Amino acid sequence: MEQILFRIIISITVFLLLYSVWKYFNYNLKTKSQQNLSNFNTLEIFSGLPTILYFWSPECKQCKLQELYINESISKLENSGGKVNFRKVNALLENEFAEKFNIITVPTTIVLSPNGQITSRNHGLVNSTKIFEQF
Repeated sequence: MEQILFRIIISITVFLLLYSVWKYFNYNLKTKSQQNLSNFNTLEIFSGLPTILYFWSPECKQCKLQELYINESISKLENSGGKVNFRKVNALLENEFAEKFNIITVPTTIVLSPNGQITSRNHGLVNSTKIFEQF
């Protein structure tokens, strides 16, 4: 009987410890996400320029190539005299912001008009020519 009671107490203790660790990390991740999200609540996104919102995640292999394509298209635009805002959004850390744009996969690229309207949405890998044409 004592052995069973001891096992129950140990099990409850381990469960509470694991639950506390999970809550701690979940709280910190949510707090960090809210802090990062506040950066996007400024009018900087809609500063009279088109904006590229690029949603990515660290585990995404296609995201690295997508970022190269985006940088190429931005360079083409700037070389032709245009300007654009670029915001890289980690969809895992800033999931509340990603949810506002209904992001279901990464990479996702959204092009916003100067007044903040979505003009293009690209799910998956898109080449630099297509992104450039969406301006």
